[in-house]
Amino acid sequence: MCKNTGERWSVGNFSNAVDDHNSIWEMQNGEGGKAIRLLTPEEEKSHIKFYFTKPLKPENSGQL
Repeated sequence: MCKNTGERWSVGNFSNAVDDHNSIWEMQNGEGGKAIRLLTPEEEKSHIKFYFTKPLKPENSGQL
């Protein structure tokens, strides 16, 4: 199952992402976080902006 998921995802095929996510989630005894639907394009953009465009803090800030 995971191999097929990885192969699909590696070529950008996320058409079955909800079922893929939930299968992996169940194998890991998931509690909360079960997927019910894909994000809309607008929700996906918002998610990416929120989680992946934050400025990074230097590891040793203040230690020059």
